[in-house]
Amino acid sequence: MPVWKFDDPEPGDPPVRIGDWCAFRMPDGARHVAGTGYMSYGREGRVTSALRDEDDLATATFVTSSGRRYQLVGRPGLSLDADYVLNRWLAIQGVERRHVVDVSKSLWNDIQSGRR
Repeated sequence: MPVWKFDDPEPGDPPVRIGDWCAFRMPDGARHVAGTGYMSYGREGRVTSALRDEDDLATATFVTSSGRRYQLVGRPGLSLDADYVLNRWLAIQGVERRHVVDVSKSLWNDIQSGRR
């Protein structure tokens, strides 16, 4: 299965909805999300660029370094497609999976607190 880079977002693009997700911290401290992106043309595994500290926990919406907005859907938990893309992306980055920290539970708790 091929892995590709997406074009930069256009101003006003709606958030990409991401389900079957996990959040993780790279060895350099950057946080990313991997999951299944729900697009107008279907679904696909995706890994975001680094998350900025511009989040809206009430709507589970995050902005990445590319300027794209993502909205997390549902609880954390990777699908097989998303797990495959995450593993391929990490290999391209030259990082072993054991060197990333899963921060999904912490982010999920923050989202739940932000919704109250």
